[in-house]
Amino acid sequence: MRILLMIALMISLAQNAFAAEYYMSPFGNDSNPGTLAAPWKTMDRLQVAQAILRPGDTVWFRGGDYMLTDSDVNGRYRVLVANVTYKNYSGEVPVIVWDRVVRRTTHNWMLWLNADSITIDGLNFRVTERSRSFGQLPNNGENIKGNGVVPGGLVTWQSNGKIRNCSIENFSVGVGVYGGSNLLVENCKVSGTISHGFYISAGSGTYRYNSLNGSRAYWNQREIQVQYRLSSRNKIYGNFIANGQAAAVVFSDGCSGNEFFNNIILNGGSKKETGHGLYGYPLDFNCGNSPNGGPLMGPGNKAYNNTIIGKSNSGLIAPWWSECGGNRVEIFNNIFYPSSAVPVVQTGSNIHDNIFYNITGSVPGGNTMVNPNLVTPNGSTSADAMLQAGSPARGRGGGCRRV
Repeated sequence: MRILLMIALMISLAQNAFAAEYYMSPFGNDSNPGTLAAPWKTMDRLQVAQAILRPGDTVWFRGGDYMLTDSDVNGRYRVLVANVTYKNYSGEVPVIVWDRVVRRTTHNWMLWLNADSITIDGLNFRVTERSRSFGQLPNNGENIKGNGVVPGGLVTWQSNGKIRNCSIENFSVGVGVYGGSNLLVENCKVSGTISHGFYISAGSGTYRYNSLNGSRAYWNQREIQVQYRLSSRNKIYGNFIANGQAAAVVFSDGCSGNEFFNNIILNGGSKKETGHGLYGYPLDFNCGNSPNGGPLMGPGNKAYNNTIIGKSNSGLIAPWWSECGGNRVEIFNNIFYPSSAVPVVQTGSNIHDNIFYNITGSVPGGNTMVNPNLVTPNGSTSADAMLQAGSPARGRGGGCRRV
């Protein structure tokens, strides 16, 4: 084992010794060598440069807009190589801008990450309003109208990757995770998404200290969805999750051992479309997803130490399918403070030690109905969800954490 560790260390040191740095700038030239003094200009040139990038290399992005006006035949714009860092130059704000119409194809994503250990740090991604308008969803959310679709932002199958300090704006999905393991997504701002902020179908990931806002989404939007058997042992914490239309978070279809904790939810489940009675809950756990024939949810999923405030149109915890049996999700030590009186909806022994306020009817046994004394219960920031002095939630493991 010692010999193997020494060999791994030697390989790592050798890679770092020969690591190269390249530079991008909207004011560069694609015929340049990619140095700080003579940077490349376009994402097309960066795609060509994938052939020379090696593990440990860094590509620095100077500030300004990098316009994307084309993609491959499947709508996937870029495929990046393994163990390379793509990062903003110190103190500067690079924005990669999607400004084109994508036809209805199987895969539509701005950035395609299917190699391991890629780091995206300090880059910003945006769809123009012109492009977004070509793929707007109608009110019932059933079909795309216009000439094309709004692409997803970042899609990844990688293991051990990092997406950090980024903003992702106006895409259909902010970050789609469809495989791999140990992905870290942190300190990112995701807004204007149509369907999902994060869609997670992978294991052992960490999603922390992000800000997600679904105020421009349609009725079926969930800010975070954890789905399918690949989704196991993910930790989602310290996030500020606002305006999830159908739900702030949903666990569904075979996922197991996932933890959702220390998050602040504002206006989760804020939209309930007529005729779609299953929507409008901040917490949604579809244990079997029976209408779609999905697999039975796995055990060990938990939601704890969260603070949930603001509007919830249908209730607080969505009704589960009968296969769940009330033993596949544990909900405890949360604070629920809706802005208008709504029912809890779901009950069971696995919902315990929570504080509920402004609830119609009774709360499940093992829980408390009391005013938690939040700073500004109908506010709009994470600070508004803090506990005041003397709150009955203090010392009870409550979920008011700064993010």
